[in-house]
Amino acid sequence: METSLALNQPLAEVLDLTPSHALVHDGLVKVQRPRGRPKKVERKPDLSAIDYARDLNALRRAWVDGDALVSLLRAEAPDVNDVVQEVRLQIARECASLKFDVEHAAERGRDASQLRVRRLDGLSKLASLELARLKLGQGMDDPRSPRSRRAIQAFVSVIEQALDEHLEAPAAVVLKERLARAVERCLADPDIMA
Repeated sequence: METSLALNQPLAEVLDLTPSHALVHDGLVKVQRPRGRPKKVERKPDLSAIDYARDLNALRRAWVDGDALVSLLRAEAPDVNDVVQEVRLQIARECASLKFDVEHAAERGRDASQLRVRRLDGLSKLASLELARLKLGQGMDDPRSPRSRRAIQAFVSVIEQALDEHLEAPAAVVLKERLARAVERCLADPDIMA
């Protein structure tokens, strides 16, 4: 039985082009999906989605440019204490935001363990930053820090004792009041001492 091919005969009639994943069962052809995860097909974005993404990127750039830490670092000679203070503040804000998310998730009965881990990581980084500042003695640079205030109070009390010992009461009281006002002014505006 010899088959001859005509030049105008369709190729599909000559070859069996059944897909390899097709199964014949009881005379019926049953096509199954091939093994593995199906491809994720994403729709082509329409013009409104492209415009939205463009606007969102512009808003993100403006937000980043207006950030306090970015502004500090763009200065010609940023003050290290100001940068560290801003980093501390932003880490603390993120930790507070995560705490809100943890409580919100707990109210809804959701698992908040991942949020807790992230919050604890932020708190540990904040604590290590604080310990490094204390080890370097940077707390004395800020006259409003508790350590500086204690040192200033100790200095003022020594001066007040010397005034009481060596001056009469009315003059000592006047000088103590002047000293107290000067210290208050200095603590209110640290740039006075610079």
